[in-house]
Amino acid sequence: MSTALAQTFPAVVKPHPLTSDTSVAYMREGQTLREVIGPDATDALRIEVGGIEVPAHMWDKVRPRAGTPVHVTVIP
Repeated sequence: MSTALAQTFPAVVKPHPLTSDTSVAYMREGQTLREVIGPDATDALRIEVGGIEVPAHMWDKVRPRAGTPVHVTVIP
């Protein structure tokens, strides 16, 4: 694994909970969840870090470590 990829975490985005469509982006370690999803994101998201749901009020504080999967699901 390259050094650059080793310092990232996968962000798996699912645009709807009832579809199997997904997109994967590799994000830099050290970013908060808010930085990953953007400042204008609404609370209509479900974000899990390593399989644990993170409440919206914690998005500015949680910084996933390299290699830890982050799943973002849009809730209609």
